[in-house]
Amino acid sequence: QHEAGMETNQMALLTDDANLRKAILQVRSEHKTLPSKLAAETFQSLAGSISAARLLAWLTVPPGGKLKLETNTDKIAEAIFGKKEGNIQKEFLDPLTKDSHTIPTDGDAITGSTQKLAEDNFEQAMAYYTAQELKKAAEASVGAKPEGEKKTDSADKLGEKKGVDDKTGCECTATEEGKCDKNKCTWDKEKNQCKVKEGAVISAVIKVLLVLAVLLF
Repeated sequence: QHEAGMETNQMALLTDDANLRKAILQVRSEHKTLPSKLAAETFQSLAGSISAARLLAWLTVPPGGKLKLETNTDKIAEAIFGKKEGNIQKEFLDPLTKDSHTIPTDGDAITGSTQKLAEDNFEQAMAYYTAQELKKAAEASVGAKPEGEKKTDSADKLGEKKGVDDKTGCECTATEEGKCDKNKCTWDKEKNQCKVKEGAVISAVIKVLLVLAVLLF
């Protein structure tokens, strides 16, 4: 608005109280609650989301199959995280500040926890681990080794130890139901053998996703 007494080539732009109040109320009404931080989430709170139900279905339903979403949050939590109760900060994020990695360079090697790498050496860490995954994919595309050649490989490799799952490191070798570790394994009555729990495998997948989340965000 133009104030009286001011020269014609000057203009004061003012907002009266009524319009200011209206603008503030409009902003407040349109404000959406921000999602809570991942660190504050529990297994149960995440298991109760539609995203968790879909994730479980995508990880367990065969390709091309129709998704059937689980509604029991206890089952979802146990399948995804390996147990019903827990919190993301303690079970997943804290360990990422205590682990240790080494990335070779043309100078001094880069060392530190996942969190430290994400903060100080994000580009190098992403480039290095992307290269490692591409290397694994290239080796896998060459084809599986002949059975006889496999037997000559070192038995110390985790993925080749009998009864050890290559994704989780869980050892389920018991031959009797009573000796089968109920926390990490499950007893298959039909085949009469101790097997790695489905949840343990999925939990390992979730840990990888959380590592990527720390690196990317």
